Amino acid sequence: MDSLSKKLASNDKTLESINIRMESFSNAIKNQLSFNKMLESHLQLLAPFAAANDQGKILGQLGELETENFVDIFHAGSY
Repeated sequence: MDSLSKKLASNDKTLESINIRMESFSNAIKNQLSFNKMLESHLQLLAPFAAANDQGKILGQLGELETENFVDIFHAGSY
């Protein structure tokens, strides 16, 4: 009977440890959810500043970049 009591006590400690870890995990998820909600509300505040015709572009991204051949630039500068 003493052996059974020791096993039960050991199982209780294991379950208590699991419970503590699950609570920690639950708190981490709650913190992440809170952060996601805060981020979502900030994005809602910024959304009106994104022009409708700039879809597909990153905010602040330059327009089409022009590329020129080095030889063209060299000849344009020489007399």
